[in-house]
Amino acid sequence: MNLVWIFSLIVSLGAFILGAIIFLYKSKKGSNSIFALLCILLGFWSFSNLLSFGSSNDIQILFWSQLTIVGPFFAGPLLFLFSTVFPVHQSISRKFLFYLFTPAFLSLLFVFSRWNISSVSSGNESLQFEPGLLYIVLFIYLMTTVSGAFYNLRLSFLQSDDTLIRSQIKLVSLGFICLTALGGGTNLISPLFFGNSQGSIWGPPVSLFLFIIFIGLAILRYRFLNIRLISVHAISFFIAFILLFQAFFSVSGLELAFRFLFFIIVSILLFFLSRSVAHEIKIKNELANLNVELSRTNRKLENLNNRLQVLDIAKSEFVSIASHQLRTPLTVMKGYLSMIGEGVFGPMSSRPLRDVMNKMTRSTDRLIDLVNDLLNVSHIESGKLDLYWEHLDVGELASSVVSDLAPRASVKKINIQLNRPSFVVGKVKSDGRKLAEVMTNLIDNAIKYSPENTVVDIFVYQKSGDVFFSVRDQGIGVDPANIERLFQKFSRMDETYVTRVEGSGLGLFVCKKLIDMFGGRIWAESRGKGHGSTFTFALKVVES
Repeated sequence: MNLVWIFSLIVSLGAFILGAIIFLYKSKKGSNSIFALLCILLGFWSFSNLLSFGSSNDIQILFWSQLTIVGPFFAGPLLFLFSTVFPVHQSISRKFLFYLFTPAFLSLLFVFSRWNISSVSSGNESLQFEPGLLYIVLFIYLMTTVSGAFYNLRLSFLQSDDTLIRSQIKLVSLGFICLTALGGGTNLISPLFFGNSQGSIWGPPVSLFLFIIFIGLAILRYRFLNIRLISVHAISFFIAFILLFQAFFSVSGLELAFRFLFFIIVSILLFFLSRSVAHEIKIKNELANLNVELSRTNRKLENLNNRLQVLDIAKSEFVSIASHQLRTPLTVMKGYLSMIGEGVFGPMSSRPLRDVMNKMTRSTDRLIDLVNDLLNVSHIESGKLDLYWEHLDVGELASSVVSDLAPRASVKKINIQLNRPSFVVGKVKSDGRKLAEVMTNLIDNAIKYSPENTVVDIFVYQKSGDVFFSVRDQGIGVDPANIERLFQKFSRMDETYVTRVEGSGLGLFVCKKLIDMFGGRIWAESRGKGHGSTFTFALKVVES
């Protein structure tokens, strides 16, 4: 019996200390206060159960046996209330609290009545008593509140992505399962359905001991309720107090000196242990705060990125619509200008008038090229570019493009030389119209950026299963450090000469995207400013 008393006293005292630690932590979270009150009530339940077995007469046994019902009556709603505010704190209405705790407070009116326990007699390690209607109410009340609490905890576990929170919920749930299964089975189900409380002298302290173990693990390992540091201080103080208390009961001076020395050594070790834990917790809290800030920053960046993507899509749609609307009138304008230049509406005898018409035609052509580039960029970025695949002879296609651009080159007195091998070059799989646009863009750039009376060399050749198309000019050249920028959107070199050349900065960007879509590669080479440039793309040969 002494062993039961010692064990029950230690466990009850442990529950009171745990509740006091949590309460004195002064956390602003409601979950801390609720859990502290729950621990204190559980300690009172275990202690009153112990006194019901340790009392010397039937009146005291009946008194303490009737009091044991108070703890469970309030523990059920407190457990349910805790599950609603942990791990995420939520506001609770006063109306909800009123309905939740009304049965518990009403039960206090009948604690010392026959509605609770009518008679009791003690055995060796069990009590024989007749439970009243209040036990039935308690059973229904606890089943409702505890089931709701476990449902809330399970829902929080499934909804949480934080492994720390999930570990806390696991250990807290295991602690509550031990309480409800072992403690409730011996102190509620056994008296209610079997007419006795056999084994209840061990049930409450053992279930409460297991509960404290699981909660202690949650506190020390997973920062449950964030009271790890104060828990370590309290445990250290409790151990030191017990050692000092034992020293005063020494029977000799030597034993007193030994125990006092042992107390000092242990106190020093506990002091350094507390400092180490405090430092560790400080570092972990800083890392946790940094992680929270990083997560918050990542969420902001994701939101900004999503907004930018929406704006980019809206921009692409606007450019696409605007370009479509511009292309039709520009095509009509070009057609009428061509008809006027050809004299369909009458002869143009005045030379100044013909010069103006030529300038208008060239400006219209530039606008059409710009609109086509914008449309290509819009379709490429939105993934709506339609490609018509076919097997093409790169040499024949290059010859056709060169013939179309020869008049433009002749204006600047630039000679375009197409160099093709004597043997037949293998065919490539591509879209003929789009591949012609790439060739046109590369040759046209060579014409634009080359001085008069120079040569633009074009090479078509096959090597290692690839067909190469290369354009080499004698123009202004490119700084090797800036070559990568050439294929970026709206990128143009910061050269004085370049500012005098018309262009949107989209041509090479479109060329790269198209060649990438064809499964090829494109690049530029230059020895530097004033040494000309070479632009080349390569496509895989289609197997026969």
